[in-house]
Amino acid sequence: MGGGSGRQPEATSSVHFDDKAGPELQRDDRGEYVLDEIPLTTETIADVKLLPEESSHVLRAALERGDLLTTV
Repeated sequence: MGGGSGRQPEATSSVHFDDKAGPELQRDDRGEYVLDEIPLTTETIADVKLLPEESSHVLRAALERGDLLTTV
């Protein structure tokens, strides 16, 4: 994941599914699109199938370095 903009992602405290748009959400023949809230730990991230797969590696490395902080 090279060539990023250098911007930090915005913190999200809630998800409003009704505000989401895109072709993957418009087609009834593609099954459900379900958002699951999971703990942000290296163990949980390793157990979840994130796509693209590199996302899992990047998140776990950031958590291990202490670069990605979580709030409760």
